[in-house]
Formats: sequence, structure tokens, C-alpha cells
Amino acid sequence: MSADYGDLISDSDSDACEISSESEPADRYYDGTYYPICIGDVLHTRYRIIHKLGWGGFSTVWLARDEQTNEDVALKVLVAGSDGEKEYEVQKWVKESIEEGKREGLVLYKDAFQVQGMREEHRVLVMDVVGPNLDMTLLRMLLESHIKVRMKAARQLLVTLKVLHGCGIVHGDLNEGAVMWKMQYPSPSNTTAIYQHLGRPQRLQLWDLWKKGEHVRPLDVPSHLLTDQIFLGDFGEAIKDGAEVECKIKSPAQFCAPERYHGQNPSCASDMWGYMCILGLLYLDFNPLFGRAGSGMIREWTAALGPFPEGWKGRYEGFDEDWEDGWYDQTRRSDPMIDLKSDIARRSVQIDGAEQALVKSVFLKVFRYESKDRLTASELLEDPEFNVLMGIYGC
Repeated sequence: MSADYGDLISDSDSDACEISSESEPADRYYDGTYYPICIGDVLHTRYRIIHKLGWGGFSTVWLARDEQTNEDVALKVLVAGSDGEKEYEVQKWVKESIEEGKREGLVLYKDAFQVQGMREEHRVLVMDVVGPNLDMTLLRMLLESHIKVRMKAARQLLVTLKVLHGCGIVHGDLNEGAVMWKMQYPSPSNTTAIYQHLGRPQRLQLWDLWKKGEHVRPLDVPSHLLTDQIFLGDFGEAIKDGAEVECKIKSPAQFCAPERYHGQNPSCASDMWGYMCILGLLYLDFNPLFGRAGSGMIREWTAALGPFPEGWKGRYEGFDEDWEDGWYDQTRRSDPMIDLKSDIARRSVQIDGAEQALVKSVFLKVFRYESKDRLTASELLEDPEFNVLMGIYGC
């Protein structure tokens, strides 16, 4: 029986444009940034590529079969050069900083090797197969999963942050793309059977590269294969708490804590701002402080939470335009409960007034401008109101 590599799509096929648009930029293969891969390739003499899990600015991620152990793994193929090596070194540091028995909520490599690229070597991280991130699955999870599943995920994430922060590690890029659902599926040795569970790869050949490569549409995990477990990954921006970084601001903009727009470094407290945005997504179906990037978002924040601290005036470092006096005007009257109250009232599943008040109070324990005033992960886990909210949903 011949090997099954999925479906090779012609350049003239109507699906070709969609596959390209859902894939990583092709020009980054031609300049040697990405490492070209085809379904069926064998890396490091043991890892046979089965499907594509996803991609990001610094890597492509593939589902592979370890032909030595007959187990499925995820291969994160990092970009060439220092950008790729940075994530490897950071993950190595995170692993060394956290006891093995406390890493169960983290997505970290279990082995690593290198492959020769067009000009430089690419580091490849061998990881457990987890599943799609919250960004990719949010709408489906909101439509199809019970609120109890989502609230359980919110608690799990907070426990994981407690472990991370307890070791003095700042994630630095906490957003819905860094949070991944666990998927579980039968793992038969026959590739065709795997495709019956996960769908067949749709492949589009990339021409005139130094080695054969393909654009492959990332697999779309069926809802019934997603569990109620979540994991935290994407540690490329992780730092030791108190460390200095050159670029303070990180996208997505609404997950980036306000002090980082004013020259302050990422911290455990800024991670907590991102966490509360994720809790809002899971509970409300939307980010409670969502806004456009840049000054438009800042205006919405100050309308909802009041003016920034006066001492921040003149320190704004947004990419778009200068700061506005009104953001720091301490005479402005604004009730932080008003906009949060209206946001909570827009929740698709209605809740009574008592729960609305409870949720507002929990949000405002972290949605505070001064990082020293925010509850830590450990404190929030012990907070009576947070636990009452979780208890409503059996968490």
C-alpha cells in the first residue's frame, strides 16, 4: 500500500488561494527564514511529518510520528538565526527554573535537534501534541462548550501562572494565542486512519526553493476531540522578573498592560492584566476592555477605568501618535463600574445582578493601572470573591 500524503492541490485550483492565505508568508522560505517541509518528510532520521498544526512569526509547527517510539509528537521548527535560538534558550531556562513535577501546565520541549537550512541551521523542538490555541478555537468553544469548561480552563491557567511567577518567571506575551486546548484522539499507526480523525492535509507546492517545500493548510481540530484541559506555551518573550527589555510594548495591544505603554518592563503584574483579559474572553465571550490598538484603545481604557496616574504623563511610547492631556487629567470624573457593568450586561448568557456585581469586583482586582495594586496569581486564587465566582460554575 502506497504512503498517504494527503491531497496535493494544483496552483489553478480554487482552494489554492485559501491555502496560501492561511499559511505562513511564502517569501520567508525564499529568503531562508523558514525551513521548507513536505508531508512525508523524515527529520532527524526518526520524525515523519504527518500534518501541519500551525505557524507563527518565528516557527512552523508540525504533527509528526516518532518512528522509534511509534508516538505522535509536535515539531516546532524555529526560524534560522538568533530569533529562533532565542526561544530555544528561553525554554531551556524555563525548564531549568521549574521542577519537573510542576511543569504539567506548560508546553515545553522534551528534545531538540538541528537541521541545515539554506544558509543557517534551524533548531527543531520536539514537544508533546497539545492542540489549537484559544485564538483559533475561541468562537467555536464559545458556541459549543459549556461555561463550566471555560471557567475550569480559566482556573487552570491561573494555577499555571502561579507556578511560573513563583519561580520568578514573567511570560511577557500572555494572550489568547499562548493558551492551548488539549486534544485527544486515537493514535493508530496507519496515517490514513489519523486523517480520518483530523482531516487530510491540503498541500500546495512551493516552487524553486533550495529544497522541496509545501504550504499546508493547518488542521482544524473537530470539537469532539478537544478536552477541558488547557496549557500555556509560547515562551519566546519570557524573562526573569525585574529584567530589562528593549521593547516594552507587545501585541495584541489590548493584552499589553498600560504601564508597558509608559516605559515599564514586563512583570508578573503585567501578566496578570493579560490573564484578566483572557478570563473576560472565557466568561463574557469578549474582552471586557477591548479597544482598537494605539491611542483609540487608550481612550477607551481611560473612559472605563479613569485617568492614568499623573506621574505617567509624558512617558507614553505608543507607536501611532503622541499622548493626550486628557488621559492624565486627574479632575476627570469617571465611574469605572459603568462601562464594565454595561459590558457584563451584554453577556450572551444572562446573569443576575448579584453575579454582575461579583464579576465587576473580580475584574477590578486586576484591572488597575498601578501594577503594585493588582492581585498576584497566588492572591487571586485565594481571593474569596474569585472563588465564589468559580464555585458558581463548579470550579
